[in-house]
Amino acid sequence: MGGVYGLLAMGLGIIFGVMKIVNVAHGEFVMLGAYASFWLFYFSSGFINPFLSLPISILIGFLIGLIIYKFIVQRTIKAPELTSLLLMFGIGIFAANSALYFWRSEYRGIPFTLPSLSIGIATIPLVRLSALILALIITSLFYLLFTKSYIGKAIRAVAQDRNAAALMGINPIHISMLAFGLGIALAFGVGSLITMIIPAIHPYMGASLGPLSFCIAVLGGLGSEKGAFIGGLIIGLIESMAGLFIEASLAPAIYFIILVVVLLVKPSGLFGRG
Repeated sequence: MGGVYGLLAMGLGIIFGVMKIVNVAHGEFVMLGAYASFWLFYFSSGFINPFLSLPISILIGFLIGLIIYKFIVQRTIKAPELTSLLLMFGIGIFAANSALYFWRSEYRGIPFTLPSLSIGIATIPLVRLSALILALIITSLFYLLFTKSYIGKAIRAVAQDRNAAALMGINPIHISMLAFGLGIALAFGVGSLITMIIPAIHPYMGASLGPLSFCIAVLGGLGSEKGAFIGGLIIGLIESMAGLFIEASLAPAIYFIILVVVLLVKPSGLFGRG
């Protein structure tokens, strides 16, 4: 779960790092990604399982991200930051209520399981282990994209200094649109991975995932891919271990307390600059 959480925070960090847009609709895009995998599984009569639907879901999310940026978000780039915040808040409400209207409030799930792996006294469900491995693969691919490719370097340049990047021949508008699409693509990918772990999805599942993604991204350091992933692992471990010692419902309180402590000691997050 921690690996999936890390991927969740990476998508949020990409959008904020490049455009300084706080994507409060991030959880709703994860919800749409989960439904994308569910409907692909349903209409293919089970042939397109979450493994096969993952790349399709990521592609759908990327295209949706490009469309939203082109026709909606781009109009608010030069507006005050509160404008983009309210815009993403409205998009999140629209997405959640549209899902409720079209797909109703029934809990749905993908009946897809794998056998468990026994190591000593530990039993590891292979479907959860697969979600971690896929999260690691996607994280590695995105890390290589941002560090080795021209597009990745252009995204980092725009995030660092938009005006200087434009003087070097980089088109900030096109790069911002690409970065927004990648951020939404990651959210959709997380939605597909979550269908392997969470037995039920519903239109308002994003309400809890959105604040969680902010917690992880800030904990690891906004703009740091490594920080996002390690922050996700920390939160995932806390959430899993909390049930052994305290009420599971108190887990969110614990990791938000840890977030506050980290920010008091290092305001930029564990791996953030500054």
